[in-house]
Amino acid sequence: YDGRSVPFDLPCQCSLVPVCPETASGFAVPRTPMEISSRRVITSNGENVTEQLTRGISKLLEEIDIPSLCCAVLKENSPSCGVKHIYDGSFTGTLTAGPGLFTRALISLSVPVFSNEELQLSPVNNDFLRCLGRTTL
Repeated sequence: YDGRSVPFDLPCQCSLVPVCPETASGFAVPRTPMEISSRRVITSNGENVTEQLTRGISKLLEEIDIPSLCCAVLKENSPSCGVKHIYDGSFTGTLTAGPGLFTRALISLSVPVFSNEELQLSPVNNDFLRCLGRTTL
């Protein structure tokens, strides 16, 4: 959301399809922070952007060749891409358990999801490699 890169190392050579549900929804980079509160996506200035983000995610899902995806690596804590956690809507940096909207959509389409933070953990790396059809790096 702020235009800063979030580097992480993949445990193998993979083909990546970079997407951002928030920019696909028409949000600028950088943009006003947004969080999920009571099933609504709101910005830090109180604007409800749930419909805009939902429409953008639907459009993005139509453009992605879902059957060709072996998995998705997503940005943890994001209202779109959080895998295990998202911010709670209080804009105090408080996390709550649950996936973001794009992650939820991918899960409903049976796409295995991993967070950028999870890939640093050995057991998740093993799951990730299995997802790619590999057993070693």
